[in-house]
Amino acid sequence: MASDGPSDYSPALELRCWKILLNALQSDITLPRVEEELQSVFEGSAFPYVDKKYRKILAEITSIEDSDTDDNLFLRDRIHDQIDNLSYEVELAPRPTIPAPSPPSPPPSPPSPSPKIPPQVPPSTKGLIPSVHDDPFAFAPQMELRCWEIMLEFATTNMTLPAAEGSLKAVFDRDMEGLVFTYVDARYRPMLEVITASEDRESEDFDNILSLIRGQISGWEAFSVRLPPEKSSTHSPVVTQQKRYDSIRAVWSSAPYSPELDGRACQTILKFAATETTLPQAEAELISIYRDTGFPYVDAKFRPYLAAITGMEPEDRFGQKGERMSAVVNELALDIKEDRAFFPSITNRQSSGCSSAPSSLIPGPSSASQKPTVKLTFEEYKSRKKQQSNVIPIARKEVPPTQPIGQTPGPSTAGDAMDVDSDIPPSNIRAFDGRVGSFFPQHSLFVTSPNMDVVHAPLAMCKTRMRADHSFGKDDPLFWPQPFHRSIGHLAVIPCVDDSPDHPLRWAWHVPKSEDFEAVNIAGLSGIVQITKSLHQNIRRICNELLSSLVILPIEIRQDGSLVQGRDRVRKLLDRLTVPDALNTSMMLVAYLQRVFLELYARVQWLQKWVPRLKDVDRSFPLDTDVIGAFVGDADAAADLFRVGIPLWYVRDIKFAPLARIDKVVRALDEDCDNQVPLRGSFRRLDASDSVSAHPVVYTGLPGHFSRYLRMGTFIAQQFSYSLVGSFEGPSQSTALATGSSNPPSVSSPHPNPPAVPAHRIILDALDVTKTALVSVPRPAKRQRTSKKPPSDRNGFFPLKHNDYPAGLAWWESANSALQEFHGLTGPALLKHPVPDPSLLLTPQNVLKPSFLLAWLRIRRICILRISQPNPKWFNNRRWRALLEIADGMNMAGSQGRREEMMKELDSLVKECREFGVTLDTKNLARVPAMWGERVITLDAAGNIDQEVCQQVVWELFEIKFRHELFALDKWLVPKQEGDSDDAVIQREAWYQRELLVYRCFPGLAYKPMEPGFSSHRDHSYRVEYVRGLYNLMRGWPGPKPAELNAPFPDEDDQFSVLELEEAMAHYYVRKFLVAFQRPATIPHICPQYQL
Repeated sequence: MASDGPSDYSPALELRCWKILLNALQSDITLPRVEEELQSVFEGSAFPYVDKKYRKILAEITSIEDSDTDDNLFLRDRIHDQIDNLSYEVELAPRPTIPAPSPPSPPPSPPSPSPKIPPQVPPSTKGLIPSVHDDPFAFAPQMELRCWEIMLEFATTNMTLPAAEGSLKAVFDRDMEGLVFTYVDARYRPMLEVITASEDRESEDFDNILSLIRGQISGWEAFSVRLPPEKSSTHSPVVTQQKRYDSIRAVWSSAPYSPELDGRACQTILKFAATETTLPQAEAELISIYRDTGFPYVDAKFRPYLAAITGMEPEDRFGQKGERMSAVVNELALDIKEDRAFFPSITNRQSSGCSSAPSSLIPGPSSASQKPTVKLTFEEYKSRKKQQSNVIPIARKEVPPTQPIGQTPGPSTAGDAMDVDSDIPPSNIRAFDGRVGSFFPQHSLFVTSPNMDVVHAPLAMCKTRMRADHSFGKDDPLFWPQPFHRSIGHLAVIPCVDDSPDHPLRWAWHVPKSEDFEAVNIAGLSGIVQITKSLHQNIRRICNELLSSLVILPIEIRQDGSLVQGRDRVRKLLDRLTVPDALNTSMMLVAYLQRVFLELYARVQWLQKWVPRLKDVDRSFPLDTDVIGAFVGDADAAADLFRVGIPLWYVRDIKFAPLARIDKVVRALDEDCDNQVPLRGSFRRLDASDSVSAHPVVYTGLPGHFSRYLRMGTFIAQQFSYSLVGSFEGPSQSTALATGSSNPPSVSSPHPNPPAVPAHRIILDALDVTKTALVSVPRPAKRQRTSKKPPSDRNGFFPLKHNDYPAGLAWWESANSALQEFHGLTGPALLKHPVPDPSLLLTPQNVLKPSFLLAWLRIRRICILRISQPNPKWFNNRRWRALLEIADGMNMAGSQGRREEMMKELDSLVKECREFGVTLDTKNLARVPAMWGERVITLDAAGNIDQEVCQQVVWELFEIKFRHELFALDKWLVPKQEGDSDDAVIQREAWYQRELLVYRCFPGLAYKPMEPGFSSHRDHSYRVEYVRGLYNLMRGWPGPKPAELNAPFPDEDDQFSVLELEEAMAHYYVRKFLVAFQRPATIPHICPQYQL
């Protein structure tokens, strides 16, 4: 939502408006009524109603006819996000009061009392007290202490959740003489939910929760005055409390401060932490340090450290719970280094104490009997520190117009990556600390940055598609930070958009407009344009400069496969730039060339500048704010980027926020309700709205999946026959699946292990994959059982026939049935199943098991979500059956071991899915509703399930299995090429493009089939597209092929020839699959809605 300032923006009123919009989406309220309610929100306030803020969202709500569509769900999520953000802003962020309308003749009113300033937080407590707001007084230390004591009581007693919430709210129901504090539910909700969800109060995880709460209490106790009980009088005690509160502030403002003596006291506390010194001994030694010095011993300075250390056993202080202790020790060491840097005349005295402490942490020898010659109050000390700091602001560096495009910039004068704030010493901020931070309660995340002064909103569940200005919105690495992967690390160093007219890369960011093209007269065609000469010359110039600069690079960099391919693409696109075409196509071509140019430029910089920095682990480098930066999710990656000087944003679960250091909370950059995305350091805003004809969604899922970049490249490849994002090497599963590999994949991998060579393997290897006739298998004199299956097991080569099951494609069923004699000779399957095989839903007597179908619907969402992520686990039928039994609440005799194993798998799966808001009560699975879309599926009076629903569910299982098995077979037949030779690089690049070929065999995503491909009885013109896709894929498989695959694709209008080709491919596919994986293939079935 746009806002020009506090004069025309009220978060509280905006929140009411978005709640009205949500109600309009979920009900049948008419448009005039909604507009009337929106306008009424602003009546009686000083804020105007701005119609354009809500006009677009109202139009979207009005256009939605079916509440069960994906558009409705995504729109609802967007509105919920806005409500969450505004709620958080209203509760936590400082907000202006809503002025009342002025009466005609207002009487003069006395000025409202201004809030009193709270006491200064002692410097030695800053590591223990969470700093999540610009104004520490907003936290009311006494109230925070009482709230954390209530949460400890909730965690350790039988207090109910409503009672805990009531007690927390009661803490804030008191008048503090003009000081207003608000109960902020979002501050305590995560901890309340964690405590509520903890069933085992004896577990180690729960001990950690209690330690966290006690640590908070210790920190707030250091400088808080305890509140009286909630039921006490709210008048005289509060007055007394306020006086005591002011007196503490006075003590801290006037107490003399000696860095020398406080440094020695720090060493005493370090000794207390590292040895078996008792608390009384430590306190006595602390008091003795200040005796006869003229400086008083102020207990509150060191009480938080003593309290944190006291709760730990000596062997645990640097052991299991050592992470918190290390933070305390580091904080003390950094305080001492500050004193040494700012006051060398005081800290460089002779001393006779603390010989047992590390010498590197002692600020300088001193004598306890010698009085310091300088006395400073704490305020004077902090003021002098601030004046003597070197101010190094974060600002965009100017790029000289004469700098060559391909030249790596020289060393920056901005200082090290840590030297970014005048108020923070260089050594006092670490990669996981927050110079700034933002909270995202709607995603249960918070984000911090140690080296930037802005925060980008993290990516949650992505719905990636090209937008109106030919970008991918926040999913686009050219304009928004992305999750960091070292294999595609160049995405983190793509240069940021710069508005300077003299910037050498300005034409790489130029947004093509209609005036950049001129009409071309071609007989019989209208609307054809060609790029103007000036724009063409400018783009060609920067491309040629970059290509020329690559010639002088070292040979090992120049031969990088990505640079080879990038140079080739730039040249080819430059040649196409002057070809006349439609306006939209011409504009997209310019945007595509700019994209390839910027990625190529970033790749050069990555190899030439940033990779050497990463390898030089003993140095820290200047921060470069001109690159886009990256999101990181682990401390190691954060430390690497911080050290080399790349902007980073550390994303963590919000439950860890109380442990994090955040020096300033800021409002994050994010897409607003008008689909405008602000760009860091630029006045330009990215238009993330859809074009007039919306582009298709190419990826749905988590942002960390590498295939997201590949899908973006896939979409562009469909427009121009080139691949883009994802051509650089990325994480992939092992494909060492060829026979004879010495390193088979993990058993949990969906890809098979290398085949063994038993007797039945010889028969399989002799199978002619080019034929279509029924296969007669020669039987040995004495049949050998190759598996533990009883003779009555169903022959998997025959189709599943049931009234509630969709029918298979006839020619595919025929292809599988021709291999029926291989039943019993298939051996142990070398490929598991991504979802349950539909045969598990039938009894041996071919009777449907409705309870198993309901059980699958209970766990379907998390199972499908998991197979959309990297390295998913596939299971064999036994384990899938055990999982369905768990979901059904069954307890079958003899399967307890498998049940326990699968219960652990299910718990692990649910834990992974919690990251993006998917939860499941694994303790009461039988009571979880069975959902199909937005419907809750139940049994009818006869104990049956609606036939239409059953067919749809089973079709989805067949289709997911077929699509994933097709992927697995292609990777088995065409393994990834390893090595660094030119041939290996070229083949590896081609291997990455095969995913594009597989996705042309069916519409949509493999794990979420919404439409059938050739598995339907729609008209021939629809099916032939996907038949051609399968034809193009199979032509690349090695070995002998049917004659139809060696011939050109038949004329699309010749339906008979296309069906003949499909039949040959079906036989070829099921035989290849059998040879590779030693089990029958899953074949496509007819989608129920398209059956005849």
